[in-house]
Amino acid sequence: MCKKSNNQSNTCPHCNQALDNIITHQSVVFCGYCQNSLLINPFLKSLERLSFWQFIGYFIKSQYKLYLACGIICGFFVAIITIFDNLDKINVSQTFGISLIIIALIIIGVGIYYTEKKLQNYPADKLKNKLIIKGIDTYTLIQNDFKISFALEKLAEQFDKFTACCPHCGSQRLHQRLDTFVCKNCHCCFDLNKKLTHLKTINLAIQYIFIFTLIRYLDNIVYAMPLFLIVLFFVNLIAQYYWFKTPKWHIHAP
Repeated sequence: MCKKSNNQSNTCPHCNQALDNIITHQSVVFCGYCQNSLLINPFLKSLERLSFWQFIGYFIKSQYKLYLACGIICGFFVAIITIFDNLDKINVSQTFGISLIIIALIIIGVGIYYTEKKLQNYPADKLKNKLIIKGIDTYTLIQNDFKISFALEKLAEQFDKFTACCPHCGSQRLHQRLDTFVCKNCHCCFDLNKKLTHLKTINLAIQYIFIFTLIRYLDNIVYAMPLFLIVLFFVNLIAQYYWFKTPKWHIHAP
């Protein structure tokens, strides 16, 4: 099904119309006016050339909101638990404790509400503060080709917040044949670099090992949450840096 949403903060690179009407179909984003495809935040070669210190600045700029929100939540819960652990010492009333619980529930409810609202407006939100360049596909070419959706969903598991497209011509008309992807525009065949999957697996393994270590050796896991958040930041920083520096494709001849 097609999805339409509004966003007036960008203009279409094809027709220069405001992107207040976009179409999402088969995981591809189109301008609602000219119906040409848009590459939203594609992974450019310039990102592979970032130095480690340049990447740190890029990573912090793109991820700080997530870690800041997690840090605030962790701090809030640690504060609540600390207060309840010391009720007999700080001499607060039961009403005060109940009030803290109500406040926590309100914060969680507000967070769920805004998360749901953000998901409803996802096609528009994904355009905000993102690089938008011209795609070479049209809505009519992709409209009835359901194989494209499967290929792009598979690539999205590896590329996360970046738009995956043909490394040769930039088309998103991709089909998957076993482990090989085929571009229906230029007929180029390419395989995803196996190292990307290995990096993702290693990153998850390190995170799980650290979680189990905290649970096993620390008496109060709640007080270890800030420590886990700091370690998680650095683990993701290193893993994403190597992901950025790793070539993404092995290209075959057309």
